[in-house]
Amino acid sequence: MTQLSCATAQKFCEAEMSGTVEAMQRLAREIGSAEEASTTQRTIERVARAIGLSYRRAYGFFYGTAKSVSAEEWIAAQNALMASRRKRAARLRAELAALETLTGDTHAEDLAHVRQPAGLDGRPMLGRGGMVQDQS
Repeated sequence: MTQLSCATAQKFCEAEMSGTVEAMQRLAREIGSAEEASTTQRTIERVARAIGLSYRRAYGFFYGTAKSVSAEEWIAAQNALMASRRKRAARLRAELAALETLTGDTHAEDLAHVRQPAGLDGRPMLGRGGMVQDQS
């Protein structure tokens, strides 16, 4: 059985930790991008609050300068990410429901005067000009 030298083991551990720090950076950035913030500082504050970290620790993860990630931090970040995704999904469902009510049959008479214009070849211009009002 081959034994690794201390230098080789240290490089292996640093490489493993580097991958974990990079993964934590991706998590922190996704959590931060869930809601629009006015500044990067506000985004990092939101990440820190969501994960339960200090601002300085969240800053290290956000910019990838942290040297290590504890198991507790990793689990807290995973939980915060899942909560962020659930919140975003609920927000998108509510937005979709609002849009569906706008395009229901109640507005069909309002849309009756709008048509899709034809292109030079006589086919509809899907995606090439949008909808215009019928001038006739």
